[in-house]
Amino acid sequence: MSGTKHNVFGIQTGIAICFLERRKTKSDFVVNFIARPQDETAEDKLSFLANSSISDLTFEEIRPDARGSWLHQQHSGFEKLLAVSAMPGGRNKSSGYIFDLSSTGIMSGRDEWVYDFSTDLEAAKLEAFAAVFASIPKRFDPSKLPLAVKWSRNLKRKIGSVPAEEIARRDTRSAAFRPYVTKALSGPDYLIDEVGALNRTFAGPNLAIAFLSVASSQPVAALGIDKPFDYGLLKTGNGGTQALYRYRYTKSGERIDNITDWALNRFVSQYGKKGVTKDAIFHYVYAVLHDPIYRETYALNLKREFPRIPFYPDFSQWAAWGEALMAMHIGYEDVTPWPVERIETPGKRAEGTHPKPILKSQPEQGVVVVDADTQITGIPPEAWSYRLGNRSAIDWVLDQHKEKKPRDPTIAAKFNTYRFADYKESMIALLAKVVRVSVDTLAITQQMAMVGHEDVRGSTMDLSNPEVLRRIVTDIVTEISESNDMEVNDDAIEALIQPGDRYIEELRSVNLSNLRDALAAVLQEVPQTIPPSPVNYQAIIGAMSRSKCHYLWFC
Repeated sequence: MSGTKHNVFGIQTGIAICFLERRKTKSDFVVNFIARPQDETAEDKLSFLANSSISDLTFEEIRPDARGSWLHQQHSGFEKLLAVSAMPGGRNKSSGYIFDLSSTGIMSGRDEWVYDFSTDLEAAKLEAFAAVFASIPKRFDPSKLPLAVKWSRNLKRKIGSVPAEEIARRDTRSAAFRPYVTKALSGPDYLIDEVGALNRTFAGPNLAIAFLSVASSQPVAALGIDKPFDYGLLKTGNGGTQALYRYRYTKSGERIDNITDWALNRFVSQYGKKGVTKDAIFHYVYAVLHDPIYRETYALNLKREFPRIPFYPDFSQWAAWGEALMAMHIGYEDVTPWPVERIETPGKRAEGTHPKPILKSQPEQGVVVVDADTQITGIPPEAWSYRLGNRSAIDWVLDQHKEKKPRDPTIAAKFNTYRFADYKESMIALLAKVVRVSVDTLAITQQMAMVGHEDVRGSTMDLSNPEVLRRIVTDIVTEISESNDMEVNDDAIEALIQPGDRYIEELRSVNLSNLRDALAAVLQEVPQTIPPSPVNYQAIIGAMSRSKCHYLWFC
C-alpha cells in the first residue's frame, strides 16, 4: 500500500525487492514470490526485513495466466459470458454484445460552473459565463484570455464557432450528479468539455444502467438512472462512470432499441420465448450487476474490463429482481420514507445564525448527526452496507450536502451562496427515503445471494457484518421451516446466530449454498419445533483454516 503509514519509503508507489539469479544451464525461468499483508505498517515491514532470512521464507512459484496477469489472476470462465459492450464505449462495430451503444458520463471540465442545486443560481452563472465567452474575438491571444472563467483546450476551440442563440440560452436540465443527488445542469452544451453520448441517449425519455468497474479500487457499482449523468456519478478515485442504455436516438429524434437482436436471440435460445423481451433482458442485466456472488467471483475481471453477463437458471426471477431494483433506484424520491426519529437539542446562538453543519454517520448506533442541533436516529445499521463505490448511499447524500469552499475563484467570489441550512429539511426528507432504498435493496441482494448459480457455484460472500449474518440466517431458517411446516421463533434464530457472533471476525466468507444445506440438516434433527442444536462455528473456522480455502463447511 502507498502512503507514509504503510510504505517503507513513504511514497505513493508500491515497493518490490528482486533477487535475480542467472544459470547458464537453465533455458526456462522460475519466478518465486512472497508478499507481506496489504495492511501491514511500514514499521512492521522493516522489522520483518531485519529479522528474516531468505532461506527461511516460503515462496510461491507463479506463472502468468492467458491474459498475462502474474498476480491477482482473473476468473478463467469470464470470457465465456456475454459482453455488455466493447471497451472503451461508443457504438459497437460488430455483433456479439448485449448493448449497441455505451458511453461515459458528462465530463464538464468545470463542474462548479455547470452544476448547482439551485436552477436560479445556475442560470445566473450561465449569464456570467456567457458574458465573458461572447466577448472573446475569433482571433484571440491565448495568453490574454480573462481569468474570470476556467478555460480548457476544448473551450478555447469553441471560441467564435458557437451560435449566438446557443450562448444566449439560460435553461437548465436535471442531471444525476452523485448517487441519489440530482442537480441542475447547464442547458447549453458549449460550457461542457465532453458531453459523451448525451444527445444520442437523453434526447427523449430513456433508462440507463450506470456502472463503475474498470480501474476502480472498489467493487463494481451499478445505479439505474433516467437522466443525464456525470462521469463522477459513482467515482471517488480511479475509473469513471459508464452507462448502458435501454434506447438511443438518431439525429432526427427517432428512438431506436439499444439492446441488440443478437442478444435477444441468445437469451431466447437459452430460455425460450416466453417472458424473454428486451425490457426483461435490460432488467436481468441490472440484477446480475447487483448479485453479491457475481461481484465476488468476478471482482478482478471487472477491474480490467466491462461486465459480462452469465445465464442464471431462473431468468424471470432475476428479471423481476432487476425491475424492482430499477424502479426503486430511479423512483427513490417517491418511496415510503423509513420511519427515522428526529432528536432536537437546540443550543444558544446569535439571532439569525444557524447551527453548525456536521453531517456525520454513526453506523454502529444507527445515527446521523445532521448539525449541532439535530440528530436522526432509528436507522438500521445494515443500511450502511448498501454501498456505491467506497461510500454508502447514506454517506453520498451527506457528503453532497456539506458546505465546501469552491475551488474556482470566480464562483467563490460571486456565487458561493450555498448554505446547508437552506437545504436541511429537504436533505432530512431525502435521507429517510435513501435509508428505505438501502434496506430494501439489501433485502433483494440477500435473496440473490441465497440462490445457487450454476455459473459461479462455489463462490463466497462476506459475512463479517453481524447484521448481514443475522438477516441471511433468519431468511434461510424461515424458508426452511415454512417449507417443512415447522414453527419458527426469535429464540430459535438467536440460538443459531449467537455462537456465530463469537467468531464473527473469522467469518470473512461463506459458501451460501453450503450454509443453507447445513442449517437444513440441523433443523431436520428436530421433529416439530425449533430451537435446534447450535451450529458448531468453531469447527467451521478450524476446517477453513486447515484447508486454506474460502469455504466454510458447517459441521
